[in-house]
Amino acid sequence: NHSMYKVFLFFLSLSFILNSCSSSSEYDLFAFENSNGDWGYFDKEGKIVITPQFKSAFAFHDGLAMVEIEFDEKSKFTYIDKEGNYDISKNWDKAISFSDGLAIVRNDLGYPLAIDTNLKVVLEFPNASLISGFSEGLAFKLSEILDYEPLIEIIDKNGVTIDNILYEGGA
Repeated sequence: NHSMYKVFLFFLSLSFILNSCSSSSEYDLFAFENSNGDWGYFDKEGKIVITPQFKSAFAFHDGLAMVEIEFDEKSKFTYIDKEGNYDISKNWDKAISFSDGLAIVRNDLGYPLAIDTNLKVVLEFPNASLISGFSEGLAFKLSEILDYEPLIEIIDKNGVTIDNILYEGGA
């Protein structure tokens, strides 16, 4: 469906804008890739503080950084603290970095979930196609409604809809 694709692009650009506002990393730790293709972190003195061991690595937000790991021969995402510690059992198929104390994750064939910085699920979105990152307490939620017309809702950190934008499809 062509209009659905346009909404998806619109939605992605909103998520990108929200996430890119907070792209600087906390703790002055910087992700880098070594010659074997493994990712780790160094500090502002250039000292390696988290040994390269991840398939990919992202900036720290809210005290945690999203990293890609190999788990059961699949690529999964989890979150590390500034020492590089993580809980292997807390992993997801898709994820985004933390913002506003929450991260959006998704498991295989599942729907979006919001987790807090203890990696506990605090919100579930069974009827949503996509949830953006939170910014200033708000996020965008995309759902398909009647006749496959998408509905974009603005939700708060309790998952409550506070406004919505009915996307008018068209050429």
